[in-house]
Amino acid sequence: MAERSQYYYEKTQTPWKNTNMPDEIENNFMIDRSNRTNRLKENVFPEESLDVIPNIEMPHNSHIISSMVRMQKPAQRLRFLITNMIDYIEDTDAAVDSASTLGLASNFQIIDGLRRKIISSKNPSIISECVSSVQHISKGEQGATHIVKADFIPTLLNMLRSNDMKIVECVVSTLDNLMQFVNQSRELIRKANGIEKLVEQMDINDVKFLTVVINSLHKLTYNSVDGKEQMLGCHGSEKVVQILRQYTYEKLLFAASKLLKVLSVCNINKPVLVEIGAMEALSNLMRSGSPRLVLSCLWSIRNLSDYSSNINDMQKLIKHLIELIGSDDDHTAICALGCLCNLTSGNVENKIALIEYGGVQSVCQMICERIGQEEIVEPGVAALRHVTHNNHLAQQAVDIIIQSPLLSNLSALIRGQPDKMLPIIKAIVGLTRNLSMISPKCRRSLIDLGVTNTLCEIFYRTSNGITELSQQRNSIVSIASELSFIEGVRLEDLLELTLSALQALAKDNSAKKIISYENRLLQSIVQMVMIKENSIPLHRACLGLLAEMVEYADCARILEGEGFNTRLSELIHSTNKAISTYAAIVMYVINLSKPDDYRNRLNSEIFESLQDKLANLEDDEEMISYSPNSDYYGSQTQLNPVDNKTNPSYKYKNNPNFYENRAFEQDTDESPRNVPAKERNRQRKPQPFMDVEL
Repeated sequence: MAERSQYYYEKTQTPWKNTNMPDEIENNFMIDRSNRTNRLKENVFPEESLDVIPNIEMPHNSHIISSMVRMQKPAQRLRFLITNMIDYIEDTDAAVDSASTLGLASNFQIIDGLRRKIISSKNPSIISECVSSVQHISKGEQGATHIVKADFIPTLLNMLRSNDMKIVECVVSTLDNLMQFVNQSRELIRKANGIEKLVEQMDINDVKFLTVVINSLHKLTYNSVDGKEQMLGCHGSEKVVQILRQYTYEKLLFAASKLLKVLSVCNINKPVLVEIGAMEALSNLMRSGSPRLVLSCLWSIRNLSDYSSNINDMQKLIKHLIELIGSDDDHTAICALGCLCNLTSGNVENKIALIEYGGVQSVCQMICERIGQEEIVEPGVAALRHVTHNNHLAQQAVDIIIQSPLLSNLSALIRGQPDKMLPIIKAIVGLTRNLSMISPKCRRSLIDLGVTNTLCEIFYRTSNGITELSQQRNSIVSIASELSFIEGVRLEDLLELTLSALQALAKDNSAKKIISYENRLLQSIVQMVMIKENSIPLHRACLGLLAEMVEYADCARILEGEGFNTRLSELIHSTNKAISTYAAIVMYVINLSKPDDYRNRLNSEIFESLQDKLANLEDDEEMISYSPNSDYYGSQTQLNPVDNKTNPSYKYKNNPNFYENRAFEQDTDESPRNVPAKERNRQRKPQPFMDVEL
């Protein structure tokens, strides 16, 4: 060490000339001199490079220069010199230490010997030194690999029970290193109950230690269903939420929010996290000054938001999400829109908050500015659909949309979408239905923009898609069948929604005229009504449009197909109010043109039922609302995790799998659809946007 110190002294004192060196060696030394040596030279001899020291302005009058001012340049020069000398020495020591660690890491016998010594020794000091050595060895890939091969993981996990905090810290750090360098170690730790043992360490009140523990749990649960379930089973989820509430250390909060983002992907964890207040804890961190913490919390909120529509007092969060819509960061804007879409689904208070805080204007503006980004358009249009339905400010929301450029873009937007963009098509069709139902002015504008023709085309494409899928299965596509979904959209739902939108437009005679030209459309609808296996919502949508069209021109004649009157007679007695009423209207109008003797031959009981229903008929929205819970935008599977080792805000545009799973809309009815119990449970909670655990 003395020789090394003497070498440093000579090197820093005489960087230009060493009289003890031969000329040839000295020339080589001058050529190989490092950048740091150059900086040392510049600080020792600043007159050779005056640019190194910042220019310090001196007063013009030299008589008033104080001693403090005179010392500024020398003091600055001395600080630079000492800093660089320390860095130089530390880098050299680090190189020596790394060489030593590499030598140990490459020797499997030494690592195995350390394991056996930890197991056999009763001396706490020896155990502590051995564990510390293992921690240093685990800092490299080669050492970590040999540690795993030596079956060291069970031994390390057993050491977590030690009363020596130094040993516990070294063990946790070692496990974290192993998972970073050796992916197989994660499964080995999970199988050895590593998650449960790490969760036990979350009670220790040390923010830096907790940060390492949380990071380790993040690695163990990422892309692992078993890991997430184990976290739930040992109450790890509750402890993560408690950490978000209790601490202010930014690194710890960021690690906890990342772990919560992973846990919130699991549908088993979601209701538990919502129940224990995860949404509230995350919302409180949304005003944090750390951009990465805010974005991480935003992802977790988005993952949980589809289970959070029943939570009260979300108005502050809604207001902040509206502010984030206009973020220059696409990642943030997408998350904010997804949260707003989910939170306004079926929640009247959240809908009103979005309208009152100016959210409708912001969403319309964002959609128009980024009309080509489906990840912006889809949740934005869905949120607008929600606020234009089932709340007392829906008319106000519609008026705002009418005044914005969005209305004129809707028709072009829906026409420009190929079949693979069915989620966007479905969202726009739903918004079109609401706008047409609420505002006659808006209805007329949409008709003039050609929306009626576009909806007819969507009907044909969708019904043809169902037919093709039926042929593939050689039978009628069942609701529970995966073949009935395209890009996450259930075709029967889209068909049902399209018919309801046409019914709303058909209140205007201009739309009736366009639809009546499409004789093939009306004939297809009649065939759907004749198929008894079709769902109640689809029958209701078909009969609703027929009831609107039956009085126009020759539509009644088109509907007089063979057996259609008999089918209507059956539907008049349906337990569903909308179906029975629409069937009564259609049957009554069809038979108005019949001779008296023909009408007299009709069953008197049917006529009595017709009269009763027509007498009680009310022109309310629910008669056209194909579902009481039509806010629900859809249910999606989680996103396939993407390995992102650098930045959670990675460039999603370059990843073709980022939005590979799409939304479909689940509509509920008083009479449940013919869906198996298992499938109903799967569809009960809608998830408009896939969950992310990046």
